[in-house]
Amino acid sequence: MKLRRKTASETLKPLFEELERIIDLASQKFTREEGRSILVSVTRLVQGAGAWAEEMSATASEDFAASKVCRTYP
Repeated sequence: MKLRRKTASETLKPLFEELERIIDLASQKFTREEGRSILVSVTRLVQGAGAWAEEMSATASEDFAASKVCRTYP
């Protein structure tokens, strides 16, 4: 994925907003186990997006801060 004049946060925000809407709509049909699996998958996605945003923003720290993507380490 290339930024094409967009910051990492401008690239990620609409994607995560759409993901939120999808999960909200589908969550009513999830079993408890499916819900947990979805949460694990979304967590991995967010961690990967955070790593990508950090990499893309290495030269622009204000962009990484603006992305508000938080990575947690075990």
